[in-house]
Amino acid sequence: MVEPKGPGRPGSIAAICNLPLPRSLDAMADPVFTEPVQRIRRHFFTQSTLD
Repeated sequence: MVEPKGPGRPGSIAAICNLPLPRSLDAMADPVFTEPVQRIRRHFFTQSTLD
């Protein structure tokens, strides 16, 4: 995952995640997958863009 360099502008890309496809259920339970997913969810919830 590429970390963001600053607060950015609206509509800017905050980070890029390279996660493997296709994803099996086992792969989606792996911390390599769950950690970036949780980071993305925290980002959206702190930005109040998701309910």
